[in-house]
Amino acid sequence: MSAEKEKKVDKGKKAKKQEGIKSKAKLKKDEIKDNSSLNEKSGKKKKDKIKGDKKPKSRKKKVLIWSIVIVALIVIAFIPYYYTANPKSCTKCHSMDPYYKSWKVSDHGVNETGCDKCHVRPGWFPFLTYRIGFYREIFASIFDLELSPWGATAPGEASCTRMNCHSFNRLTSRTGELKVNHEKHYKKGKILCRTCHAGVTHPKVKGIGLQTPPRKQCFTCHKDEKKNCGFCHTSKYKPSTVPQSH
Repeated sequence: MSAEKEKKVDKGKKAKKQEGIKSKAKLKKDEIKDNSSLNEKSGKKKKDKIKGDKKPKSRKKKVLIWSIVIVALIVIAFIPYYYTANPKSCTKCHSMDPYYKSWKVSDHGVNETGCDKCHVRPGWFPFLTYRIGFYREIFASIFDLELSPWGATAPGEASCTRMNCHSFNRLTSRTGELKVNHEKHYKKGKILCRTCHAGVTHPKVKGIGLQTPPRKQCFTCHKDEKKNCGFCHTSKYKPSTVPQSH
């Protein structure tokens, strides 16, 4: 074999060797690339899994917190609702005992008309003020303080006529012996219900007044009609003697 041929063979071997080295290097590079992409994918999956694990935990925590808040609000609202629904709860304050006892034997007590029906104005805001404000009364009873309840007022016409308990369409007294046009007294005379019936539920308690007005109260407006029997009395009224006040 000549020297030139040997050189050519050696070159061919070297070229094949270099090509083999390059192909191996390429395969290794591709393998590394594939491995890195696999690692990236697995890392992403792990991250997603961690995020996925965190979401249910945070959701459960929020649900638990909101559940506690809702239960607490229900309890806070229920306590005053329970106490204010029962008139006897007013006796927690000792000064209210005579009011409760007089209510108990009155028509309102017999019909189980609660304090809030007369002493709280119609509407959701006065109602909530009265209910939630009862915590103040609990505080007052613990420390023996005299505090008037929030949201409670002297009975007004809106309270008297709510739920059709009372009506202005009455033309006579309860017995039917006296002519008393209730609507005329209220609308034209501007006379409030409690002006004549201050003691309708708590008669004579701490000077409140009577269930029905005394005759002298009627004469403050009708003094010129003392001798006109038909002005005040119906045919049902048949006294044996003329009252001393006349």
